[in-house]
Amino acid sequence: MAYLPVHDIPMNSPMLSSERKRQSTADSEMATCISPFFCEYAPNQHTARPSKQMKTILLDIGNVLVSFDFDRARNRLISETVGHPDPIRSLRPLKDQFEVGAIDSSTFISEGMDLLHFRGSAQAFRDIWQEIFDPIDLMWKTVRHAGNSYRMLLLSNTNEIHRSFLFERFPIFHEFQGGIYSDDVGALKPDAAIFQAATREFSLVPSETLFVDDLPENVRAAASLGFKAVQYDKREHLNFLRAADRYGFHQLVDSIDWEEPNA
Repeated sequence: MAYLPVHDIPMNSPMLSSERKRQSTADSEMATCISPFFCEYAPNQHTARPSKQMKTILLDIGNVLVSFDFDRARNRLISETVGHPDPIRSLRPLKDQFEVGAIDSSTFISEGMDLLHFRGSAQAFRDIWQEIFDPIDLMWKTVRHAGNSYRMLLLSNTNEIHRSFLFERFPIFHEFQGGIYSDDVGALKPDAAIFQAATREFSLVPSETLFVDDLPENVRAAASLGFKAVQYDKREHLNFLRAADRYGFHQLVDSIDWEEPNA
């Protein structure tokens, strides 16, 4: 996929306007990528600001609101386990079951401890599994600002341990009015079923909803269902705000100082 070198162009540049017009003639399923880290997936919506008032922003959690580092857990598990050079890889089948709600947190912990021959306590195992997150400050600032104008919702592949930890540890999650989680609905993004569950639960109008996720396959799935969809990378936060503005979420561009560098 070609990346278009326009990510350093100001929002009001005639060059950027020309580029948007050229991109808007592309096939409706083609992504618009303006750097290696930033893509938009929405059909033919770049040249004119929508006339409707947009109502909802639907955000992923991992690598959108918080970054995560499984190496942190891996290194701690290695020191407490026997015969597993990559304990995170060993846990992946259990993790997949956990994140679709096929097993509960107690089962995940007990079976995970048995699988790895974990020498510590159940609480120690839980702590290692959940203490992998750090805030993405620019997105937190944007979310707090956006809450004044839009309904804020979550849509995440996650599990009960991570979700409980995130809501207890990070105050940003109290800015959201609700969410749909994979372990509650038994489906993982990019499965259409999880998007459909969110649409039903919150009476979403996809064309009036901005969906933000770090994984391109999830963003493509959302776009195929009619959502305004943007792939997020914290290194491209300003481009995210520009895309939101083009899709009609104009208040977001006021959430940070435009001279502030990407963080």
